[in-house]
Amino acid sequence: MQNRIALRTSARLTFISIAMLVLAILVNDAHSQNIKHPFPFHLPSRDSVVSQYLPQIEAPSGKHGALSISPEGHIMAKDGTRLRFFGTELNYNANFLQQVDARSLAKRLAKLGFNAVRIVADDWYGWDDASFLSYYDSTGHADAYHSYHQNPVQFARFDSMLYEFKQAGIYTVLNLSSYHTFGYGEGIPRVDSLNNYYFFLRYTEPAARELERKWVVTLLSHFNPVTGLKYADDPSIAVAEIVWQNTLYYYWSVGLLNFIDSNNTQGHGANTVNYYMSKRFDTLYNQYLKNKYGSNAQLNAAWVGNPSSVTGNLMDDGSFEDATSLSWSFIVQNSAKATFVDADGGVDSTAYKKVRITSLSASPMIGDIYASNVSAVLGKDSLYELTFWAKMGYSAAHPTKITRQIYIYDYSASTGGSNLGSYVSIDTTWRKYSFTFRATQPGLQSITAYMGNELGDVWLDAFSVKHKAETGLMAGESLDNYSVYRLTSPNLVGLPLQRMRDEVQFLDSLQLSYYLPIQKLIKDTLQ
Repeated sequence: MQNRIALRTSARLTFISIAMLVLAILVNDAHSQNIKHPFPFHLPSRDSVVSQYLPQIEAPSGKHGALSISPEGHIMAKDGTRLRFFGTELNYNANFLQQVDARSLAKRLAKLGFNAVRIVADDWYGWDDASFLSYYDSTGHADAYHSYHQNPVQFARFDSMLYEFKQAGIYTVLNLSSYHTFGYGEGIPRVDSLNNYYFFLRYTEPAARELERKWVVTLLSHFNPVTGLKYADDPSIAVAEIVWQNTLYYYWSVGLLNFIDSNNTQGHGANTVNYYMSKRFDTLYNQYLKNKYGSNAQLNAAWVGNPSSVTGNLMDDGSFEDATSLSWSFIVQNSAKATFVDADGGVDSTAYKKVRITSLSASPMIGDIYASNVSAVLGKDSLYELTFWAKMGYSAAHPTKITRQIYIYDYSASTGGSNLGSYVSIDTTWRKYSFTFRATQPGLQSITAYMGNELGDVWLDAFSVKHKAETGLMAGESLDNYSVYRLTSPNLVGLPLQRMRDEVQFLDSLQLSYYLPIQKLIKDTLQ
């Protein structure tokens, strides 16, 4: 529609969240008293001075006509006026003030320089004072089975409040879906067991999406007798915000979309989704992958990619065999004392290196002593495995000192960006240490062992950096029986980037199945 900007977020607006009411937490508590008046709002008549330092508000809002976003990303009115919004947020029963209170609030906000108010949490099912919707049917009886009964009293209050905002020059950002939950009789599965994750249903259940689509039609088609306009035609309603918060990507990134057990579901332990919702996501994910790739073979090929033809060690002189090599450098600083000594033997050939540490600096730091190899060249986003052998030299002078730490660090020699950093605890026995990492910082690398913060000689050998094959389908995974596992979070080192991309794109597809039809409804159907 021409006078509505359909957004998922209010990224183009500046809002300050301010609590505008005393909130009744237990909305249906039989022992609580109904709130007759949400808060006292009696502004003194002398409180009318407007500061010259605050933005001057143009009234009424919407005077410049329908709004749109310019190619440069600016909010533009139909007459060419560029608008900037500075606003606050109303929620719960503060969205439905008596007209006299709404007028006082509108004047106060305008005086303070606000020209926009964001309306959220306006669709509670079960808290009639904070919702366009009523828990009661048209006969006044409680109805737990149908959640979209319109509340004419609340609509009338909002109509007058919208008018007062408009007269004061304040635009309205109207959220279309905040806290609405469905009734038991509306054909939505598991509506009674999802607790605070009920909003996932809009992304997974077509029936839920259709009910919310119909509600958007109802809300924006409402005729406001005070302004003489439908909400859809009122340019003072600047933004129709499709949904408030609740992105699937966020819940995935914090590990809440995979069921663990009943002791870790929402409200307990790890706070994950319940078994049903986790399995629903599993099914939809496997369907998504099957539609995209068609077969296990195609899926596996996409995740593995093209294996690298380079199979050898990418580091020069990783085993210290070449006495003429310039790949290794050894640095001692800040008054520490140590030497880099060739030694016969080692674990893989005839030579290794001993770092003999004589003394530390006055304030020991791990970077006071280090050995670096600058030779390996890594490819962007490729997977690698760094291995080396190390031990600590035993000293009769310190017989109880049999362990110490070193720090292994791989970073781009040109940008300094890190690919790998980890402390390693070594002892008096030769041991192999291995790290898998992905080269987010490609190009020539500095692979460094830091050891300047404690005494104890360090012996090093057999450094190697090699390409590591990507992991495709894991054992037991198959599209044929819907067993391809969803990742628990995006921070899993060693798994293919394409697998992570598919997970993100899957979540986005669920959200788009909800957003796009409503965007089309707002822009096309309602005009």
